[in-house]
Amino acid sequence: MAMKNDLKTLDNKLLDLLHRAHILVGTTQEESKDSSIHEKLSIRLSQFESCICETQENGSEIAAENPLETQIHKPEVCFHDENNIRGNFVAKCLETLESLQYTLMDINDIEEHRQIESTKPLETDPEFLGIRDLRLVHTMLEIVITWGVYPCLLPGVGVPLSRRTKSSYIQNELLQDLTTEENKSNNMASSYSLYSQLYKFMRSLTNIMLSNSSKSRIYTSVSSILFSKYLADIYGALLQLAYGPLPIKQTVAVTPHNDDNNELERIHKESVGMFRKVFQSADSFQSLEALTVLLGSSPLHPSPKWFKSVCGRFLSQILLRPSGIRDVMEFMIGGENEVNLAKLETISKLILSVPSQVKSVEQYFSVVCPQLLSLVQSILNPSGSSKSATPAIASVASFTIIRMTNKYPELSKKFIITKIFDSLWKWWGITSEEYNKIIGNSSTVTSSELDPLIMNEQTLQTTITVIHRILVGSEPVPDLIQIFLEDAIAPLYHLYDFTCSSKSHLKDTIFDILLSYFKIVSVSEGITALKQIVFRKNKKWKAPTIGEIGEVYFAPGSSGGVVMRLRLNSLDLSDMTTSIDVDVFIDFLKAIANKELSGDFFMYLLSEYTSSLAQQQNYSHKIDSRRIFTLLHLVLAMIDGLGSSILQKPGQMISFVNNVLESYHQKGANTEKEKKGINNSGILGELGNIVNDEDVDGEVSVESDDDDEELLSLALMLLSSLLQEHKNLSIQDLHILNLVFDNLEPLQNHSSSSIQSLARNLRLTISARSASRSSLLNSEESIQRQESLKKYQEAMDALQDEILPIKARGIVILKEMVLEKDPLMNEDVNLNRVLDIFIQMIQDEESFIYLNAVKGLSSLTDIHGEKIMRKLMTIYSNNNQKIDNRLRIGEAILQTIQRCGEALGKYITTILPPLLHVLNKDQNVNLRVSALSIIGCACETSPLALTTFFRDVVDWVLNILDVQKEVEVRRASIVLLISLFRGLASHSQSIYLIPSDLLQRTYRTLQYIEEIDKDELTRYHARIGISDLDITSQGELFGKVD
Repeated sequence: MAMKNDLKTLDNKLLDLLHRAHILVGTTQEESKDSSIHEKLSIRLSQFESCICETQENGSEIAAENPLETQIHKPEVCFHDENNIRGNFVAKCLETLESLQYTLMDINDIEEHRQIESTKPLETDPEFLGIRDLRLVHTMLEIVITWGVYPCLLPGVGVPLSRRTKSSYIQNELLQDLTTEENKSNNMASSYSLYSQLYKFMRSLTNIMLSNSSKSRIYTSVSSILFSKYLADIYGALLQLAYGPLPIKQTVAVTPHNDDNNELERIHKESVGMFRKVFQSADSFQSLEALTVLLGSSPLHPSPKWFKSVCGRFLSQILLRPSGIRDVMEFMIGGENEVNLAKLETISKLILSVPSQVKSVEQYFSVVCPQLLSLVQSILNPSGSSKSATPAIASVASFTIIRMTNKYPELSKKFIITKIFDSLWKWWGITSEEYNKIIGNSSTVTSSELDPLIMNEQTLQTTITVIHRILVGSEPVPDLIQIFLEDAIAPLYHLYDFTCSSKSHLKDTIFDILLSYFKIVSVSEGITALKQIVFRKNKKWKAPTIGEIGEVYFAPGSSGGVVMRLRLNSLDLSDMTTSIDVDVFIDFLKAIANKELSGDFFMYLLSEYTSSLAQQQNYSHKIDSRRIFTLLHLVLAMIDGLGSSILQKPGQMISFVNNVLESYHQKGANTEKEKKGINNSGILGELGNIVNDEDVDGEVSVESDDDDEELLSLALMLLSSLLQEHKNLSIQDLHILNLVFDNLEPLQNHSSSSIQSLARNLRLTISARSASRSSLLNSEESIQRQESLKKYQEAMDALQDEILPIKARGIVILKEMVLEKDPLMNEDVNLNRVLDIFIQMIQDEESFIYLNAVKGLSSLTDIHGEKIMRKLMTIYSNNNQKIDNRLRIGEAILQTIQRCGEALGKYITTILPPLLHVLNKDQNVNLRVSALSIIGCACETSPLALTTFFRDVVDWVLNILDVQKEVEVRRASIVLLISLFRGLASHSQSIYLIPSDLLQRTYRTLQYIEEIDKDELTRYHARIGISDLDITSQGELFGKVD
């Protein structure tokens, strides 16, 4: 019963407070429309005091029984100056708001207690205020902020009143004379009194926001409204008190309580605490929005440096929260399904910018990196839980990881790469401590039981999928991919080898990763990776031999996947067992389809085989027979599977001839020695298969694979023919040719006269070639063209690939050739071909492909200027083109304009007429918004370039605003005007370059839109436009006011 009485008393109290609020800011019929704002406020204050007296008289009889009735909160903000009507009015609004908040909290607490006692489920959204009540609360809060807080703020701090959208909650008759009243107040008050007054306001508002109750469940409380609608104002004021410059205390007495010299320090210290409490209580989204608004000052409303610095500091602190990275991404992406490249770069740049307040870069990334990895991994969660990331967020996280690898490679290895690959790297072997621990836990394991797990199915699958996602979502830069995968290629290949036989669903994913690596990295890096695969070792580690104890191997999992196990019992394998499945390896080389890579690797294997044979014959200690057998099988399999295609480069052919010569000399010196099961003549015979279909001058062919001398003769003729066809050889090829020169010397005394003649002629040719350095100098341009053609062909091949990173790599190569001003790109045929390729690529469904194509188009316009721009504008204004293609080309045009700067004037006659044509003829809303955005960007980048077009542009935009009803087009039109105003201001140009009649019409149109437009964002933009126009005009007429 007592609780019921308390609730009734609180309900009566709430009604009384709402009645007081209505007296203060509600609509009344008694006020004269001709009354001044001073008279209106005086009447309302008088009625307010009368209401309080009446309530106290009526409630005096039950006050003892119901003490809650008398608990009306009295704030500290009081104005004893009867002439300060506005100050007293703000104090009464704040007093009423505080009482409302605490009353709502009390009601909520009682309701919760009642529901708990009745075992009913708690309401998730209790609402105690209706729409009319909320209107009163909003109006009082707006008055407290605009009349109380804002006049106390320093210039540039907070959101300017001119940029606030007029809310339907606000009563215009109370706020229409705000500017005049505000100026009078600022002129009369001292900086110290304003500082002290602001502190009192903020302490009351902070108390409301931090009131202890279940405020998170009440969405119509004063506190919740402050958090959701006015957090930017609260942050601005608290940051000024806590981190802004302290005022100079003047001789004017403020209050008897402020005489203490330490008063400012106390206020400063308490303000720091208040801000931090509010900052910690606010949702990350709310804080991001508020701080972004505070940082979003224009050149016409510049914020102080200290204010920008402290806002940036706390914006960075959000990143350090447990889910800060995700919150920032979601806030900046804004629910989009696809994120454009510019936004990807913006978000990654923000995340990779280390806040100044952290102790070290390493400490910062120790917090950030686990969040990035979690976002990439969480998309794999099929349950659809709240912790799962959207594809857009996962793409941003992947892109950021790659950018971090580029900027901070060592930290990326420590916090990203190690975390992803740590388990997979165990394929190289485990430490003795780990082995002993596993043995201790597996002491009962017998030969009939499964070996212990090193990596389970789920972990292995997640690792592979994360690698694939990061590579697919990254820029195909060889150095970055090399850093990322350098130690994982061998384990990944052997996993792929296993999936080929086990038919695992991971096969295609692993194949994509491996293929991307080998098609993007250089040939030398590819050779190194193939060595690691075949010989199971790299610079850091050496994996145990196949079948021996301690080997970590892949095995089938219980659910059809793949696991990694540690071998505890050795396998009895013969020396004739190869270290890899040769057939799978050859098929993989065919899939890579890089003849240069295959040829160079073949020559390496051939060299290793011959040197291994030499060691076997010349040294008494045991040689690794399995290694020799693997080399032999690989050489023979490559000859059989790849044929003559493995030797395409002159350098490879010269190396091949040199190997034939060395093998021939080695066999002649060791004819009495043969390795068991291996015949030296066998490899020479098989090497002849490489050239068995080659005709040298149309006369020579090899008929017998077992005739070493015939193979020798064929190799020499092949070299002679090659030197005749290739007049220009690289420095590396010449070096190998000198080795051939030395190996030809013994053949000058060969028993065969034909071989003697060939050897002597070749030595003469090689001597002449080595002596003719001038030919190298004269052919430098030709060699450069050959290298350009090779690079161009590499790009063409990559563009035809189905794997995303490889295709994107082709675009990047072409873009680099354009930016490096490669001579090949100066030829019209090639330039037009590249332009056509980029235009075709922007039609790709994969966002990462078309966004790179957009960057490629913008690089073309950067280098080749008006020629390319004219072609792009023709496509952009062509109604027969697809809308999506035109929009993407518009994005490339926009990027070019942003980088042009003052040089935009060269292209303006090419750019502007097609854009105006689009605005006049096209009905598609998105395309018209795109055209307006491009013109707006041009206005802000170089307004002088459009001077002669100002009348056409402004008149067109105003006509759109007069006639068009599409919300998006109207918004873009006003933003264009704002861009024009700011562009003129930032370039120190007069606003009066715009014809005066259009300037007056612009002002009237913006005022009209700000008053009556139905779209809130359009009204907001119009208000900003009016503010910018006012400030710019006043600045030119009266000079800038600090």
